[in-house]
Amino acid sequence: MYKSINAETRRACSASAPAAGFSLVEVAVALGIVAFVLVVLIGLAGTALRSTGESSKSIEAANAASQIVARWRSILEWNTRPGNATLASQPAGFPVSIDIPQAGQSHSGADIFINGEGDVVSSDQKFRVDYKVERSDKTPGMVRLYLRLSWPPQAAAASGRSSYEIVTGILLGTT
Repeated sequence: MYKSINAETRRACSASAPAAGFSLVEVAVALGIVAFVLVVLIGLAGTALRSTGESSKSIEAANAASQIVARWRSILEWNTRPGNATLASQPAGFPVSIDIPQAGQSHSGADIFINGEGDVVSSDQKFRVDYKVERSDKTPGMVRLYLRLSWPPQAAAASGRSSYEIVTGILLGTT
């Protein structure tokens, strides 16, 4: 009788308790899920790196545009004050003369290459600059400056290159 109870107990325990460990199907499904997650994460990392690079280029373009606007603003305000002789000048580091258009007129320029500090350069080009200066009939004491910095500088103008644009008004020194 001792043997039969022990055998019955052993059979009852083995039938109710599951086997320890994972089956081959469970392991294969888990590895498939892990592989899918890794592929997605690697793809997201590449996108994040591209986005970070583009963001830093936009910040650099904004800084260069700010430098250009500050130079043009100082030249335009100084040269249009009463008693100053010229209405056209050339900002330091930017060899493009700023001709102040007559009221209702504008002029523009394109394909000027600059470095990260806003200086025109022939090598170490970072941005291509297109600009437009216009003077409205309604506000003749102010010019409106449109700047577009795009990169890479060697890309064709019609291509889908990245760009930073700024529009600002510059009061002429009339006082």
